Amino acid sequence: MLFILVMDVLNSMVKFATDRGLLQPLVVQQVRHRVSFYADDAVIFLRPASLDLQVIKCILEYFGHASGLQTNLSKSSASRIHCPADALALTDETLSCEIKEFPCTYLGLPLCLRKPTKAMLLPLIDKVADYLLGWKASLMNKAGCLIMVRVVLIATTIHHLIALDLPKWLWSQRTDPDRLWAGLSVSVPPKARAMFDVAIRTTVGDGKSTKFWIDRWLDGKCIADLAPSLFSAVPSRIVKSRTVAQALHNRTWVADITGALSVQVLFEYLLIWDLMEDTSLQQDVPDQHHWKLTQSGVYSSKSTYSAFFLGSVSFSGWKRIWKGWAPLKCKFFLCLSSSQDVSVMKDERCSLTKACRTEVL
Repeated sequence: MLFILVMDVLNSMVKFATDRGLLQPLVVQQVRHRVSFYADDAVIFLRPASLDLQVIKCILEYFGHASGLQTNLSKSSASRIHCPADALALTDETLSCEIKEFPCTYLGLPLCLRKPTKAMLLPLIDKVADYLLGWKASLMNKAGCLIMVRVVLIATTIHHLIALDLPKWLWSQRTDPDRLWAGLSVSVPPKARAMFDVAIRTTVGDGKSTKFWIDRWLDGKCIADLAPSLFSAVPSRIVKSRTVAQALHNRTWVADITGALSVQVLFEYLLIWDLMEDTSLQQDVPDQHHWKLTQSGVYSSKSTYSAFFLGSVSFSGWKRIWKGWAPLKCKFFLCLSSSQDVSVMKDERCSLTKACRTEVL
Protein backbone atom coordinates (compact mmCIF):
# COMPACT_ATOMS: atom_id res chain seq x y z
CA MET A 1 0.00 0.00 0.00
CA LEU A 2 2.84 2.39 0.84
CA PHE A 3 4.46 1.70 -2.54
CA ILE A 4 1.17 2.45 -4.33
CA LEU A 5 0.82 5.76 -2.49
CA VAL A 6 4.35 6.76 -3.43
CA MET A 7 3.91 5.82 -7.09
CA ASP A 8 0.71 7.85 -7.20
CA VAL A 9 2.90 10.91 -6.60
CA LEU A 10 4.78 10.18 -9.83
CA ASN A 11 1.47 9.94 -11.68
CA SER A 12 0.42 13.30 -10.19
CA MET A 13 3.69 14.91 -11.29
CA VAL A 14 3.19 13.74 -14.88
CA LYS A 15 -0.42 14.90 -14.83
CA PHE A 16 0.64 18.30 -13.46
CA ALA A 17 3.18 18.70 -16.28
CA THR A 18 0.48 17.79 -18.81
CA ASP A 19 -2.03 20.28 -17.41
CA ARG A 20 0.59 23.07 -17.45
CA GLY A 21 1.39 22.42 -21.11
CA LEU A 22 4.91 21.11 -20.48
CA LEU A 23 4.01 17.85 -22.23
CA GLN A 24 2.38 17.85 -25.65
CA PRO A 25 -0.99 16.08 -25.96
CA LEU A 26 -0.91 12.57 -27.38
CA VAL A 27 -2.10 11.94 -30.92
CA VAL A 28 -4.77 9.49 -29.73
CA GLN A 29 -7.09 11.78 -27.82
CA GLN A 30 -9.01 8.89 -26.24
CA VAL A 31 -5.98 7.95 -24.09
CA ARG A 32 -6.77 9.56 -20.73
CA HIS A 33 -3.64 8.51 -18.81
CA ARG A 34 0.03 8.81 -19.70
CA VAL A 35 1.39 6.47 -17.03
CA SER A 36 0.60 2.80 -16.42
CA PHE A 37 1.93 1.06 -13.28
CA TYR A 38 2.23 -2.61 -12.48
CA ALA A 39 4.22 -3.51 -9.34
CA ASP A 40 7.60 -1.81 -9.81
CA ASP A 41 7.22 -1.41 -13.60
CA ALA A 42 5.99 1.78 -15.24
CA VAL A 43 5.06 2.66 -18.83
CA ILE A 44 4.99 6.33 -19.85
CA PHE A 45 3.47 7.56 -23.12
CA LEU A 46 4.77 10.83 -24.56
CA ARG A 47 5.57 12.62 -27.80
CA PRO A 48 9.20 12.19 -29.00
CA ALA A 49 9.91 15.93 -28.78
CA SER A 50 13.01 17.41 -27.15
CA LEU A 51 11.06 19.32 -24.47
CA ASP A 52 8.86 16.34 -23.60
CA LEU A 53 11.85 14.06 -23.19
CA GLN A 54 13.67 16.59 -21.02
CA VAL A 55 10.60 17.13 -18.82
CA ILE A 56 10.09 13.39 -18.26
CA LYS A 57 13.76 12.95 -17.44
CA CYS A 58 13.60 15.78 -14.87
CA ILE A 59 10.41 14.37 -13.34
CA LEU A 60 12.03 10.97 -12.87
CA GLU A 61 15.13 12.54 -11.31
CA TYR A 62 13.17 14.75 -8.88
CA PHE A 63 10.91 11.85 -7.95
CA GLY A 64 13.95 9.67 -7.28
CA HIS A 65 15.57 12.28 -5.02
CA ALA A 66 12.35 12.76 -3.03
CA SER A 67 11.27 9.12 -2.66
CA GLY A 68 14.54 7.22 -2.97
CA LEU A 69 13.13 5.22 -5.91
CA GLN A 70 15.77 5.96 -8.52
CA THR A 71 15.06 5.17 -12.16
CA ASN A 72 17.81 3.16 -13.83
CA LEU A 73 17.61 4.39 -17.42
CA SER A 74 20.21 1.88 -18.54
CA LYS A 75 17.73 -0.89 -17.71
CA SER A 76 14.82 0.95 -19.30
CA SER A 77 13.75 0.87 -22.94
CA ALA A 78 11.88 3.10 -25.38
CA SER A 79 9.66 1.94 -28.24
CA ARG A 80 8.16 4.12 -30.95
CA ILE A 81 4.50 3.87 -31.91
CA HIS A 82 3.90 5.36 -35.37
CA CYS A 83 6.73 7.86 -34.88
CA PRO A 84 9.36 8.89 -37.45
CA ALA A 85 12.63 6.99 -37.39
CA ASP A 86 14.68 10.11 -36.56
CA ALA A 87 12.81 10.33 -33.23
CA LEU A 88 14.78 7.33 -32.00
CA ALA A 89 18.08 9.20 -32.22
CA LEU A 90 16.69 12.09 -30.17
CA THR A 91 15.27 9.69 -27.58
CA ASP A 92 18.54 7.80 -27.30
CA GLU A 93 20.48 11.03 -26.93
CA THR A 94 18.20 12.48 -24.23
CA LEU A 95 17.27 9.44 -22.14
CA SER A 96 20.27 7.18 -22.88
CA CYS A 97 18.12 4.07 -22.75
CA GLU A 98 17.76 0.98 -24.92
CA ILE A 99 15.68 1.31 -28.09
CA LYS A 100 13.30 -1.57 -28.81
CA GLU A 101 11.10 -2.07 -31.84
CA PHE A 102 7.68 -3.70 -31.92
CA PRO A 103 6.80 -6.47 -31.40
CA CYS A 104 8.22 -6.57 -27.89
CA THR A 105 7.48 -8.30 -24.60
CA TYR A 106 6.22 -6.61 -21.44
CA LEU A 107 5.42 -8.55 -18.26
CA GLY A 108 5.60 -11.73 -20.30
CA LEU A 109 2.96 -10.49 -22.75
CA PRO A 110 3.55 -10.01 -26.50
CA LEU A 111 2.86 -6.40 -27.47
CA CYS A 112 2.45 -5.33 -31.08
CA LEU A 113 0.76 -2.66 -33.15
CA ARG A 114 -1.44 -5.13 -35.01
CA LYS A 115 -3.00 -8.51 -34.41
CA PRO A 116 -0.28 -10.88 -33.13
CA THR A 117 0.81 -13.56 -35.56
CA LYS A 118 1.06 -17.26 -34.81
CA ALA A 119 4.84 -16.92 -34.55
CA MET A 120 4.45 -14.32 -31.79
CA LEU A 121 2.15 -16.62 -29.80
CA LEU A 122 4.51 -19.59 -30.18
CA PRO A 123 6.19 -18.89 -26.78
CA LEU A 124 2.78 -19.41 -25.17
CA ILE A 125 2.53 -22.84 -26.77
CA ASP A 126 6.07 -23.67 -25.64
CA LYS A 127 5.28 -22.50 -22.10
CA VAL A 128 2.22 -24.73 -21.92
CA ALA A 129 4.20 -27.63 -23.41
CA ASP A 130 6.81 -27.28 -20.65
CA TYR A 131 4.13 -28.14 -18.10
CA LEU A 132 3.17 -31.26 -20.07
CA LEU A 133 6.46 -33.03 -20.59
CA GLY A 134 6.16 -36.63 -21.68
CA TRP A 135 7.48 -38.12 -18.45
CA LYS A 136 5.25 -35.87 -16.35
CA ALA A 137 2.11 -36.72 -18.27
CA SER A 138 2.75 -40.45 -18.02
CA LEU A 139 3.05 -40.28 -14.22
CA MET A 140 -0.01 -38.08 -13.74
CA ASN A 141 -3.45 -39.62 -13.28
CA LYS A 142 -6.58 -38.10 -14.73
CA ALA A 143 -7.44 -36.29 -11.52
CA GLY A 144 -4.00 -34.68 -11.51
CA CYS A 145 -4.40 -33.71 -15.15
CA LEU A 146 -7.70 -32.02 -14.32
CA ILE A 147 -6.11 -30.00 -11.52
CA MET A 148 -3.20 -29.06 -13.80
CA VAL A 149 -5.62 -27.73 -16.42
CA ARG A 150 -7.79 -25.82 -13.93
CA VAL A 151 -5.02 -24.25 -11.85
CA VAL A 152 -1.98 -23.85 -14.11
CA LEU A 153 -2.78 -24.04 -17.82
CA ILE A 154 -5.94 -21.92 -17.72
CA ALA A 155 -4.17 -19.23 -15.67
CA THR A 156 -1.31 -19.15 -18.18
CA THR A 157 -3.59 -18.64 -21.18
CA ILE A 158 -5.80 -16.08 -19.41
CA HIS A 159 -2.68 -14.05 -18.60
CA HIS A 160 -1.87 -13.84 -22.31
CA LEU A 161 -5.45 -12.87 -23.17
CA ILE A 162 -4.77 -9.50 -21.52
CA ALA A 163 -2.85 -8.45 -24.64
CA LEU A 164 -5.52 -9.68 -27.07
CA ASP A 165 -8.83 -8.20 -28.19
CA LEU A 166 -11.79 -9.94 -26.58
CA PRO A 167 -15.50 -9.72 -27.39
CA LYS A 168 -16.19 -8.80 -23.75
CA TRP A 169 -14.52 -5.46 -24.42
CA LEU A 170 -17.52 -4.55 -26.60
CA TRP A 171 -19.76 -4.70 -23.54
CA SER A 172 -17.26 -2.80 -21.38
CA GLN A 173 -16.97 -0.06 -23.99
CA ARG A 174 -20.72 0.49 -23.74
CA THR A 175 -21.13 0.25 -19.97
CA ASP A 176 -17.79 1.49 -18.61
CA PRO A 177 -16.44 4.28 -20.84
CA ASP A 178 -13.93 5.34 -18.17
CA ARG A 179 -11.70 2.35 -18.92
CA LEU A 180 -8.24 3.26 -20.22
CA TRP A 181 -8.82 1.52 -23.56
CA ALA A 182 -12.53 2.38 -23.93
CA GLY A 183 -11.92 4.81 -26.80
CA LEU A 184 -9.51 2.57 -28.69
CA SER A 185 -10.41 0.43 -31.67
CA VAL A 186 -11.10 -3.21 -30.78
CA SER A 187 -10.99 -5.82 -33.53
CA VAL A 188 -13.58 -8.53 -32.95
CA PRO A 189 -14.23 -11.70 -35.00
CA PRO A 190 -17.33 -11.39 -37.23
CA LYS A 191 -19.22 -14.17 -35.43
CA ALA A 192 -18.59 -12.59 -32.03
CA ARG A 193 -19.70 -9.21 -33.39
CA ALA A 194 -22.89 -10.74 -34.79
CA MET A 195 -23.63 -12.43 -31.46
CA PHE A 196 -23.09 -9.18 -29.59
CA ASP A 197 -25.39 -7.22 -31.93
CA VAL A 198 -28.19 -9.76 -31.53
CA ALA A 199 -27.88 -10.18 -27.75
CA ILE A 200 -27.80 -6.52 -26.71
CA ARG A 201 -30.79 -4.20 -26.38
CA THR A 202 -30.27 -0.46 -25.97
CA THR A 203 -32.53 2.16 -24.45
CA VAL A 204 -31.32 5.61 -25.47
CA GLY A 205 -31.00 8.32 -22.83
CA ASP A 206 -28.48 11.03 -23.61
CA GLY A 207 -27.14 9.04 -26.58
CA LYS A 208 -23.47 9.39 -25.61
CA SER A 209 -22.63 5.67 -25.40
CA THR A 210 -24.78 4.37 -28.26
CA LYS A 211 -23.48 4.10 -31.82
CA PHE A 212 -25.86 5.74 -34.26
CA TRP A 213 -25.31 3.52 -37.30
CA ILE A 214 -24.62 0.07 -35.88
CA ASP A 215 -26.30 -0.25 -32.46
CA ARG A 216 -29.83 -1.62 -32.09
CA TRP A 217 -31.51 1.39 -30.54
CA LEU A 218 -34.54 1.80 -32.84
CA ASP A 219 -37.09 -0.67 -31.40
CA GLY A 220 -34.45 -3.38 -31.27
CA LYS A 221 -33.18 -2.68 -34.79
CA CYS A 222 -30.21 -0.80 -36.18
CA ILE A 223 -29.97 1.53 -39.16
CA ALA A 224 -27.73 -0.99 -40.93
CA ASP A 225 -30.75 -3.35 -41.02
CA LEU A 226 -33.41 -0.74 -41.70
CA ALA A 227 -31.51 1.07 -44.46
CA PRO A 228 -28.71 -1.14 -45.85
CA SER A 229 -28.17 0.94 -49.00
CA LEU A 230 -27.95 4.15 -47.00
CA PHE A 231 -25.62 2.48 -44.52
CA SER A 232 -23.24 1.46 -47.31
CA ALA A 233 -22.90 5.15 -48.28
CA VAL A 234 -21.37 6.05 -44.90
CA PRO A 235 -17.57 5.69 -44.42
CA SER A 236 -16.58 2.90 -42.03
CA ARG A 237 -14.51 5.29 -39.92
CA ILE A 238 -17.62 7.34 -39.14
CA VAL A 239 -19.76 4.24 -38.63
CA LYS A 240 -17.55 3.02 -35.81
CA SER A 241 -17.32 6.34 -33.95
CA ARG A 242 -20.54 8.31 -34.49
CA THR A 243 -22.77 8.32 -31.40
CA VAL A 244 -26.49 9.07 -31.31
CA ALA A 245 -25.88 12.35 -29.48
CA GLN A 246 -23.39 13.49 -32.11
CA ALA A 247 -25.57 12.39 -35.02
CA LEU A 248 -28.73 14.15 -33.84
CA HIS A 249 -26.93 17.39 -33.02
CA ASN A 250 -27.66 19.71 -35.99
CA ARG A 251 -28.52 16.53 -37.99
CA THR A 252 -24.87 15.61 -38.34
CA TRP A 253 -25.87 12.15 -39.58
CA VAL A 254 -26.95 13.71 -42.88
CA ALA A 255 -23.41 14.96 -43.54
CA ASP A 256 -22.08 11.43 -42.92
CA ILE A 257 -23.67 10.23 -46.17
CA THR A 258 -21.23 10.33 -49.09
CA GLY A 259 -21.00 8.99 -52.62
CA ALA A 260 -23.63 8.66 -55.33
CA LEU A 261 -27.24 8.73 -54.14
CA SER A 262 -29.40 6.17 -55.90
CA VAL A 263 -33.18 6.01 -55.77
CA GLN A 264 -33.00 3.31 -53.07
CA VAL A 265 -30.62 5.41 -50.97
CA LEU A 266 -32.96 8.42 -51.20
CA PHE A 267 -35.93 6.28 -50.23
CA GLU A 268 -34.12 4.93 -47.17
CA TYR A 269 -32.87 8.41 -46.34
CA LEU A 270 -36.46 9.68 -46.09
CA LEU A 271 -37.36 6.68 -43.97
CA ILE A 272 -34.59 7.42 -41.45
CA TRP A 273 -35.44 11.13 -41.54
CA ASP A 274 -38.99 10.37 -40.38
CA LEU A 275 -37.68 8.14 -37.59
CA MET A 276 -35.28 10.83 -36.40
CA GLU A 277 -38.05 13.41 -36.27
CA ASP A 278 -39.78 11.34 -33.58
CA THR A 279 -36.56 10.78 -31.59
CA SER A 280 -35.66 12.95 -28.61
CA LEU A 281 -32.80 12.58 -26.13
CA GLN A 282 -32.98 12.83 -22.36
CA GLN A 283 -30.16 14.94 -21.01
CA ASP A 284 -28.29 13.69 -17.93
CA VAL A 285 -29.88 10.23 -18.36
CA PRO A 286 -27.26 7.67 -19.41
CA ASP A 287 -28.02 5.08 -22.06
CA GLN A 288 -29.15 1.70 -20.76
CA HIS A 289 -27.69 -1.47 -22.30
CA HIS A 290 -29.33 -4.81 -21.51
CA TRP A 291 -27.88 -8.25 -22.22
CA LYS A 292 -30.75 -10.44 -23.44
CA LEU A 293 -29.08 -13.74 -22.54
CA THR A 294 -29.15 -13.21 -18.77
CA GLN A 295 -32.00 -12.41 -16.38
CA SER A 296 -30.03 -9.60 -14.76
CA GLY A 297 -29.35 -7.93 -18.10
CA VAL A 298 -25.60 -7.90 -17.43
CA TYR A 299 -23.07 -9.54 -19.75
CA SER A 300 -21.56 -12.86 -18.74
CA SER A 301 -19.08 -14.99 -20.66
CA LYS A 302 -21.01 -18.12 -19.67
CA SER A 303 -24.23 -16.95 -21.31
CA THR A 304 -22.39 -15.98 -24.48
CA TYR A 305 -20.53 -19.29 -24.66
CA SER A 306 -23.78 -21.22 -24.15
CA ALA A 307 -25.50 -19.21 -26.88
CA PHE A 308 -22.91 -20.32 -29.43
CA PHE A 309 -23.93 -23.95 -28.75
CA LEU A 310 -27.70 -23.56 -28.91
CA GLY A 311 -29.20 -26.51 -30.76
CA SER A 312 -26.26 -28.83 -30.12
CA VAL A 313 -26.64 -32.17 -28.33
CA SER A 314 -25.19 -32.11 -24.83
CA PHE A 315 -24.71 -34.69 -22.10
CA SER A 316 -27.39 -33.96 -19.50
CA GLY A 317 -25.84 -35.93 -16.66
CA TRP A 318 -22.58 -34.02 -16.40
CA LYS A 319 -23.83 -31.71 -13.66
CA ARG A 320 -24.84 -34.54 -11.33
CA ILE A 321 -21.46 -36.19 -11.85
CA TRP A 322 -19.06 -33.26 -11.62
CA LYS A 323 -20.96 -31.32 -8.95
CA GLY A 324 -21.05 -34.29 -6.56
CA TRP A 325 -18.74 -34.97 -3.61
CA ALA A 326 -17.27 -38.21 -4.94
CA PRO A 327 -13.49 -38.50 -5.51
CA LEU A 328 -12.26 -37.41 -8.92
CA LYS A 329 -11.42 -40.95 -9.97
CA CYS A 330 -15.05 -41.94 -9.36
CA LYS A 331 -16.27 -38.94 -11.35
CA PHE A 332 -14.08 -39.97 -14.29
CA PHE A 333 -15.38 -43.53 -14.07
CA LEU A 334 -19.02 -42.40 -14.05
CA CYS A 335 -18.38 -40.02 -16.95
CA LEU A 336 -16.79 -42.80 -19.01
CA SER A 337 -19.55 -45.24 -18.16
CA SER A 338 -22.24 -42.68 -19.05
CA SER A 339 -20.60 -42.19 -22.43
CA GLN A 340 -20.98 -45.98 -23.00
CA ASP A 341 -17.31 -46.85 -22.85
CA VAL A 342 -17.85 -50.63 -22.96
CA SER A 343 -14.16 -51.47 -22.62
CA VAL A 344 -14.00 -49.81 -19.20
CA MET A 345 -17.30 -51.26 -17.99
CA LYS A 346 -16.39 -54.86 -18.85
CA ASP A 347 -12.86 -54.80 -17.45
CA GLU A 348 -13.40 -56.31 -13.99
CA ARG A 349 -9.66 -56.25 -13.28
CA CYS A 350 -9.48 -52.47 -13.74
CA SER A 351 -8.25 -50.89 -10.50
CA LEU A 352 -10.33 -47.78 -11.22
CA THR A 353 -13.48 -49.89 -11.49
CA LYS A 354 -12.82 -51.62 -8.16
CA ALA A 355 -11.92 -48.33 -6.43
CA CYS A 356 -15.01 -46.58 -7.70
CA ARG A 357 -17.28 -49.42 -6.66
CA THR A 358 -15.76 -49.33 -3.19
CA GLU A 359 -16.12 -45.56 -2.89
CA VAL A 360 -19.66 -45.52 -4.21
CA LEU A 361 -20.85 -48.41 -2.09
